[in-house]
Amino acid sequence: MGHRETSEFVRVAEIDVERREGDGEKARDLATTLVAELEADRSSFRAPQLRAVALSASAMATLRYDEVAAAAYLRRAVVEARRSRDMPIAAIVATAFASVAAQDGDLELAARRLGATRQIRGADDLGNCDAITLADSLADALGRDRFEVLFAEGAGLSREDALALAVPEEGAGEGEVSG
Repeated sequence: MGHRETSEFVRVAEIDVERREGDGEKARDLATTLVAELEADRSSFRAPQLRAVALSASAMATLRYDEVAAAAYLRRAVVEARRSRDMPIAAIVATAFASVAAQDGDLELAARRLGATRQIRGADDLGNCDAITLADSLADALGRDRFEVLFAEGAGLSREDALALAVPEEGAGEGEVSG
């Protein structure tokens, strides 16, 4: 990975830090700028993994301000994740879809999608703060036992079915983020 790609991954991390620290507007602005730069520079090589991660982070940062933009970012993240054939990257996109389901109030779908990320990745992602935070909030909201049953349902799917549930082929619909 070159200096440019490393710098872009650092910018994705900055978006996530700003969002987690509560500065959603700054995170959204950073995300909008990064995506615009990635889209403008189509002539140079960009790994689909970078694009998928950047688009997922941008969707998470934008969701509470502009659901249409967040949906567009997630649709593009799905395309890039599937193009990359990189299952840990697909699991990051799946976590974003699980978060969206939770925000939309479909906590059971969120728990199943979060479980599906385990099957997609092949293991739990112990370094994904969004997945950890979401799991804790879903367990609190649903009750630990119910959450564990739903999570296990998602984790017990075949990889193909887990991808279909958690990283919908068509992504989110226009103007709506649930998929």
